Amino acid sequence: MTARPVLIGESGTKVFQLSRDHTPTCYLKIATDMAPRELHIERDRLVWLRDKLPVPDVLFYGEDADAQYLLLSVVEGVDASVLAEREDGDPLLLVTALAEGLRQIHAVPIEDCPLQRRLDFMLGEAWKRVERLLVDEDDFDDERHLIHK
Repeated sequence: MTARPVLIGESGTKVFQLSRDHTPTCYLKIATDMAPRELHIERDRLVWLRDKLPVPDVLFYGEDADAQYLLLSVVEGVDASVLAEREDGDPLLLVTALAEGLRQIHAVPIEDCPLQRRLDFMLGEAWKRVERLLVDEDDFDDERHLIHK
């Protein structure tokens, strides 16, 4: 089996692309104490979205005292960041694909959504991250630097 680190993304989790001959590729996410241990929330979101959007299947979820682990199937397609970086890419095609994806996301009915993501909840979660020093203020754009200074 080959485990290749995936270096794009800002979640704070370790992500590995796992591949082996004659076996579908999958992705393993590991959240340790250094990252917010919220893979159970991601698992719940993906399970709820399973029949509503093209999302990866949850193949395994587990946790121990040191980490949470989430094993996901592959979603067919091309990452938009890859398309954006291609010199021969068509910006109109990329924007059209992103707009269609957003249309699909916004068309999902949320009345029966069991996940708590209301604004007041999310602001509370953001403050918890600030208090745990998990926010990289060097990553703020110029506009947001004024909020905390």
